[in-house]
Amino acid sequence: MAKKIPDAGPLTGSEGAIVIQDGKAVKTDVQSIANKAQTIKGDPGKDGKDGAPGAPGAAGKDGAAGKDGLPGKDGLQGVQGVAGKDGSPGVAGKDGTPGAAGPPKRIERFSGSTTSTGIATISFSPAFEATPDIDVIEDWSNEQMITGKVVSGSGTKAGCQVQVMVSRGTLLLTTGPFQKAGAGVSITVRAIGN
Repeated sequence: MAKKIPDAGPLTGSEGAIVIQDGKAVKTDVQSIANKAQTIKGDPGKDGKDGAPGAPGAAGKDGAAGKDGLPGKDGLQGVQGVAGKDGSPGVAGKDGTPGAAGPPKRIERFSGSTTSTGIATISFSPAFEATPDIDVIEDWSNEQMITGKVVSGSGTKAGCQVQVMVSRGTLLLTTGPFQKAGAGVSITVRAIGN
């Protein structure tokens, strides 16, 4: 059976509302209700006892959200990320900031000359820490284009071999535009690594 609340009587003057307080109907004005609502604190993250919003949840120890989903106020900032070894940005820090960049990449050009087989042996000095990315740089000698390709499996941190090709003086449909270079043709490669 529901408990009957005694009648507060008719509103007069500046009174504009009737509220239930401690089981009794009480006459009050709207400003008093607003003032009281601002001072009521509910359980963290839940509604207050009178229906007013509860106080924000406690701040997280590591920046996690409070119980009501609001961000914690005193969270610790994450540590800076670990540097990437290949010069790319490191792993992001715990607070979402980018990690420090790794050491800069080494980009160098190295040259060598071909033997009678058209192979040039190129040494990297000083050697790289790991096998670098190697690209052949095309060039011209008089009216001949010089190009080549790193011999498969020959690239190491200390050097590589390149099969050097030169353009033919006369193009024949049966032979293609390039032929193996003879002895003494210079070729340059670009090596990128650490």
